[in-house]
Amino acid sequence: MSGSGGASGATVAVSSGLAYVMGEDTTFYALDASTGREKWKVAFARSGSCDSVPIVRDGTVYLSGSVIVTPADANRPASKYWHLFALDAATGRERWRSPSAPLGGTGGVCLSHPIVTADTFYGLEGSRLHAVDLATGRERWKPVEVRLPVEGRERAVELHNLVDAGAVLVGLTSTSLIAFDKASGQTVWKVPGQYRKSFPSMAVAGRVLYVHGHPGASPAAEVQGSIRYSGGKPVVEAPALPAGTLSAIDLDTRAILWSFSRPTAEANWPFGFIRPVDGGLWVDSYQALVKLQ
Repeated sequence: MSGSGGASGATVAVSSGLAYVMGEDTTFYALDASTGREKWKVAFARSGSCDSVPIVRDGTVYLSGSVIVTPADANRPASKYWHLFALDAATGRERWRSPSAPLGGTGGVCLSHPIVTADTFYGLEGSRLHAVDLATGRERWKPVEVRLPVEGRERAVELHNLVDAGAVLVGLTSTSLIAFDKASGQTVWKVPGQYRKSFPSMAVAGRVLYVHGHPGASPAAEVQGSIRYSGGKPVVEAPALPAGTLSAIDLDTRAILWSFSRPTAEANWPFGFIRPVDGGLWVDSYQALVKLQ
């Protein structure tokens, strides 16, 4: 990887003495973690924006990558397609790609917020939740689209901050926490409120979900200070609540266990990373790392 840094938005995965990262040249590298020496590499096509977040499980690396479908010629640029790839962690050999061949002309899917369980890769693509079988690369079920009321109309809404909560996956929009059944993708429960979509401001430990926002609050207007009319009459919409609040929710009852905010020099400064460690909760706050018991 000499002369090249990591791609913008790329994260590093480390397993069995190897570090895996997408380079600025859109080549995916496996490096010796102790020396930095290259063990193998796989070149991908340059194609739009897709943060590379590799995950290593049981000798396989899973990541999104783009490949050229039709080379460029004098009349048109090259066509490219995004796939989810499963690569042998020791050699870089491709085990499968999903989908196995380009479907339609959409350019494929870049899956974000990846979660890998014993048999399934879960990821988000805008308003859709995907589930891919680890053994075959095939979809476990048809992608589930999240649709919620927005300013009086039901619309597709982007899902964020996916976390593993046992039998369910939990994601959020700015107005709702949503739990999905892992086996089917069906919605199990929802908790309306006002939530911050910044990743990774959500975590699970035991049967408690930690989330940045205000569970149970009335959803705030998309644009604060604007007036929306319905039937010729103004609709009173809830104001946005302060951003700097962290809440703990019982996953079994959906009861709010506690909420925490911290006075900061810049009022209502939002939290960043949330990490449960050894019975404590570490949160990234304004000019500080805070531990909560």
